Amino acid sequence: MTTETSVTEPTTTKHGDRETIGITLIAIGVVLLLGNVIDTGLPILPALAIIFTAFTAVGIRTRCSGWFIPAGILGGIGLGAILTDVLPLAEEAESGVFLLSFAVG
Repeated sequence: MTTETSVTEPTTTKHGDRETIGITLIAIGVVLLLGNVIDTGLPILPALAIIFTAFTAVGIRTRCSGWFIPAGILGGIGLGAILTDVLPLAEEAESGVFLLSFAVG
């Protein structure tokens, strides 16, 4: 007579991911609130890119590469917005500079 016992493995949740997501949302909210209160203009997108880049270190540690994507996108768009505003470019060259900086991001 053999008896079968079912072994259930405990389910664990990653609390570190929840904390990281919560901190990220709070940081984004603070940056957007400051953007509304203080007339910051262009630095909002690079500030968000810096926040996501800071959490990229957490992504490397936990082997979660999802933080690279928003950091790259926001960094490229922010760099393009700043370059097209700061550099004296012809109207035709502005779109090219913006797209190249977006590609760099």
